[in-house]
Amino acid sequence: MTTPQGAKILVAEDESDQRAIVTTCLEGAGFVPIAVVSGDRVVSTARAEKPALILLDIAMPGLDGYSACRLLKADPDLADIPVMFMTTRAHLDDKLAGLTLGADEFLSKPVDLRELVLRIQLLLKRSHARPSPEVDEPSSSRQLTYDAFLAVATEEIGRSPAALAIVRLPAKHHKEGALLLTEEIRSRDAIGAYGSKRLLILMPEMAAVAARDRLEPVVDRLVARGLGRIYVGVTAIESAGTRTAEALIGEAEEALGEARSLDEKTAIWGERSGRPAAVPSIGTVVIADDDPEISRIIDAEVRAAGYEAIIAFDGEQALAAVREHDRSVLVLDLMMPKVNGFEVLTTLDEIRAPWPRIMVLSGRGREQDVVRAFELGADDYMTKPFNPQELIARIAGLLK
Repeated sequence: MTTPQGAKILVAEDESDQRAIVTTCLEGAGFVPIAVVSGDRVVSTARAEKPALILLDIAMPGLDGYSACRLLKADPDLADIPVMFMTTRAHLDDKLAGLTLGADEFLSKPVDLRELVLRIQLLLKRSHARPSPEVDEPSSSRQLTYDAFLAVATEEIGRSPAALAIVRLPAKHHKEGALLLTEEIRSRDAIGAYGSKRLLILMPEMAAVAARDRLEPVVDRLVARGLGRIYVGVTAIESAGTRTAEALIGEAEEALGEARSLDEKTAIWGERSGRPAAVPSIGTVVIADDDPEISRIIDAEVRAAGYEAIIAFDGEQALAAVREHDRSVLVLDLMMPKVNGFEVLTTLDEIRAPWPRIMVLSGRGREQDVVRAFELGADDYMTKPFNPQELIARIAGLLK
């Protein structure tokens, strides 16, 4: 696997020996490491250097890794930079927290340096394969830049209650959707750019339920005009100055994720709808494992998460299944009858363009097996015994 020569890697690590080891390794692999020793320098350095990838420790002075990641993903100019946590905190809750915040990978220290380089190369490959944003500038005179919106929101919620919503619409319809939304909202409301697929809307003196009721018919009209599937996440403060604008954006992001997982137009942060958890399929997971018990566990988990599940008990069935589904993740055991996992990887490496994503789930955790799997095209690797929650979080990361 080739390394993008000269790609900048921002390394946030406060421990000097670990920082020296990682930066030396990255230099040897052809990267240009940029090191910072505290979390509060991550965002400013990322803005100045525009790294291709960011390595974050969790426990750092000034600002912890979680907070730094949250700020990175909330900034439209930085949100698309892959983030990899690299930390001694290896508990499942730590991993799930990092993946939920938008991190792309989570490695536990001590990290095998060869695996680190391979995972960085994979993340950069996936990042370069994503379509570039179609929206760089606000699409109407009323649409603010993210920084301008943040300033307006901070001032407004400091003096009055307000609702804040994030509207997610297809990137190709972003400009048209922004213009139409601008025409629909009140003159006192503020609308801001938030990446290629999202818009921020601030509604002063409005509760969350009222904001949802106001936006739902607007969404219906946008959908009727052919703008595709649109989702909205809403939150609000009842008293001025009780939360920051950044906190409200984070809450609205969580509500937006709930709306998408339930396939509902809108969701309010913290509100439990009571609707059935089953949702239309948001992707296909092919489960290739000859152990019926493991297949049954994974099948139940992925279906509960909203995916279509297909079970294959050998490598031949797995290959046939992934050829029939463009948007899929293959959860692949390495030791299977007829065609083993390594042979499946070899075959898929010749035909994938770019799907399926491949998650190796194996009892073989030796370094040579992990490295060989990555070299043959695996996108991620988990060892058995495994935690189903972490598996689902990693599948979601591969499909995003």
